Amino acid sequence: MATRISRLPTNFNNKLNCPRFIHLDVAPPHGIPETVLSETVYEIITEDNSHAPVKVQLDDLARLELQKVGSIITWQSHGMNMSEYIDYMITQGRDIKPSTMMAVYLFRRIDNAA
Repeated sequence: MATRISRLPTNFNNKLNCPRFIHLDVAPPHGIPETVLSETVYEIITEDNSHAPVKVQLDDLARLELQKVGSIITWQSHGMNMSEYIDYMITQGRDIKPSTMMAVYLFRRIDNAA
């Protein structure tokens, strides 16, 4: 099973403590085949060391335009309402527009530490 390292700036909304959580980010340019999803372990590391690394599996992802995301997802993912999330992404140097394709990643912890 392949392992990939993913980096988050911080433990947004304390999600890394949960057995299942979502993460919102700009969508990858190409789809991810289901065979890759089931065969890849991600180790998530926080850049500010706000949480110990966790091992997760990406169970699924949903793509949608930023203008269709809404606060219901940004609250769960980042602990921010939609406008705060957009402001945050812009301050990170991300070129965000209402039509930007986003991905809601659905992760499941597999390290049994939650």
